[in-house]
Amino acid sequence: MTNILKGDVDIVAFVIDAEARQTHAAAGVELRSLLSELRVPAVIAVNRCDDQDMADRMARSLGALAGEAVVPCQLIDSESGREVIVEILLTLLDSMEKGPAD
Repeated sequence: MTNILKGDVDIVAFVIDAEARQTHAAAGVELRSLLSELRVPAVIAVNRCDDQDMADRMARSLGALAGEAVVPCQLIDSESGREVIVEILLTLLDSMEKGPAD
């Protein structure tokens, strides 16, 4: 599925389930692949996590770069989902203002 979506992408929104540790190795491989191939901004949403420091550590351990936004969230809560969407939009706007990366 990700190969289909790699065509014309402006931003990557990647969700990691903090509690599903058995998926972290595969998620890390996919995240690193997406970031290296697409070279677009990314927002990493760490679901089932309330702590920013923990979310940052988890995202970085899976391959998120220092410049990528990391959002701890509880996606069963609509307000938390909105926070992720707002971060995606802000990151996209910031990227558009900076222009294409060389």
